[in-house]
Amino acid sequence: MTGEALTTRRRNLYDKACDALDRNVHEIPLAAQDLFLQWLWFVTPVPQSRIGFGAGPLTWARQLAHRRLKRDLHIALLQLDGSQTRLAPITAWAINNGSRRCTASVNEGLERADIIWIYTQDPLQDREAGELEDRIAACARPGTPVINPPSRYSAYHRADAFELLRNAGVSVPKHRLTKADEGVTPVVYKLLDCQGQAKVGTIYDGPREGYRAFEFVDSRDESGMYKRYRAHYLAGATRPSEAFAGPVWNVCCRTTTSVEYYFELTENERDQIRLIGETFGLHYFAVDFLRRAGDGRPFFLDVNVYPTIRSPRRFVRTTGDYGFWHTFDARRRRGIPEPNRCSAWDDFDRAMVAFAEGAGVQSEAAPARNMRATG
Repeated sequence: MTGEALTTRRRNLYDKACDALDRNVHEIPLAAQDLFLQWLWFVTPVPQSRIGFGAGPLTWARQLAHRRLKRDLHIALLQLDGSQTRLAPITAWAINNGSRRCTASVNEGLERADIIWIYTQDPLQDREAGELEDRIAACARPGTPVINPPSRYSAYHRADAFELLRNAGVSVPKHRLTKADEGVTPVVYKLLDCQGQAKVGTIYDGPREGYRAFEFVDSRDESGMYKRYRAHYLAGATRPSEAFAGPVWNVCCRTTTSVEYYFELTENERDQIRLIGETFGLHYFAVDFLRRAGDGRPFFLDVNVYPTIRSPRRFVRTTGDYGFWHTFDARRRRGIPEPNRCSAWDDFDRAMVAFAEGAGVQSEAAPARNMRATG
């Protein structure tokens, strides 16, 4: 790693620490209230149905009850112990709470799983991918379909990811930058092989080792706010999730001033999201894209196989809810009409049943390892 890349990583870590401190100062009262309700909900007027996932006996009791559920399919989520953010437990809780056809567990139940779902921080190192493959081979029934097999898990982190998508017909920002762009073209530099790192917006000054550079896309809407859209893909099915809006170009969870849950995907956007899944051999991901100011053309920027799926506390509170809630529940809990004319969990169930039966996109684990983030 170059000295410049190392300095940028350190600056990113510092910026993240400052952002986290700023957010947590405002979140401390909300987190304290959530913790109180997890332990002493019975002395408050708050209905249990309004209290989501958390660390306390209310969630633990629900998880024990979930173990007794009998449904058509069991999904085993596999998460490595070293994952920085542990999102598998809330995902399993949400599946058990919302699905009518599936149950889910974390790092157990491989021997009875109908579907195995790799659900851990990306990108995977070869050692980590090998560990997951060994666990599956040792415990799972032969032929059990795997969502995002280890051999494909880090496909988006390849250096040529944008080129693969472009060749497949996906709209990505201009990334074939030349001498003619130096000192002229506004770009974004993004570190390779890192998830969630801050991006650098500047004028193109040539290739930087360890970075992917692409042309800046102006995503401001009529109000002058920058918009970043997120959609989910699951075994061939697509679903709009949320739109982040904010006054700075790098709008994301940390910089957003509002989150909108009522946008719809165009048919063109749906088709391109499916192309992303087919190109990388992935079965589940959240994809972030921009709609260019002026003509609304979508540009796909980021593919997340391990996305943040917890609705922010400050937005959960506005609906009268407490604790953590999965983003699949956001529209229902806000009373917003569902896309596709059915709930997120109905979409989920249909996708999982089709995947288990082999109708999902590439439902068998890919045997090749050539999509790992080594290209």
